[in-house]
Amino acid sequence: MVNLAGEVLKKELVDRIFADSSVEQVCNLYGPSETTTYSSWISMPRAEGFIPSIGRPISNTQFYILDAYRQCVPIGVTGEIYIGGAGVARGYLNRPELTAERFVPDPSTLIRMRVYTGPGT
Repeated sequence: MVNLAGEVLKKELVDRIFADSSVEQVCNLYGPSETTTYSSWISMPRAEGFIPSIGRPISNTQFYILDAYRQCVPIGVTGEIYIGGAGVARGYLNRPELTAERFVPDPSTLIRMRVYTGPGT
């Protein structure tokens, strides 16, 4: 098994790993630094090859796809990924404005939790 994280996983890399090794499974691990090392994963067995997906959230992690008004969008509608759960950082050290911009209240709960949204939202 090979775990890959850090950049967008490209089909060519997965194809090359399977072609040049005896690896039976490649895992794509997705997540920004603000949510620990990774927040989701998907396994790609050799028999199936590359799967263009970031997979499912890991335990104690939630993904939301929200519109510009931070409302959930229907399946198939484009939106921004918001990540919530135990792995979300508290914010940026000595950067309260950026923390307030990127770490927003969790839309699914009334308790005080935050979700992370990346740049451009």
